Amino acid sequence: MQTIYFEDQGQDFLEWDVDANGVVVGCRPFQADIWCGAVVENICEGLRPTVTHPLIGVPHGLNYAVVRVREMSPNE
Repeated sequence: MQTIYFEDQGQDFLEWDVDANGVVVGCRPFQADIWCGAVVENICEGLRPTVTHPLIGVPHGLNYAVVRVREMSPNE
């Protein structure tokens, strides 16, 4: 599992928890009901990841760059 931290441009989410398959399983501080279940690809610090939202089904670039990626240990 990873936690992705995004640049802050005033959006409602700053962090996503992503499982080994790239599925968003947590979103903070807001919009978990919107983003959980989306699939994230191309996760790299300094770049904007590609997201496929389950309701849309088409991959698109997220508007916010990743500022940090933290690998979580299994017991976290």
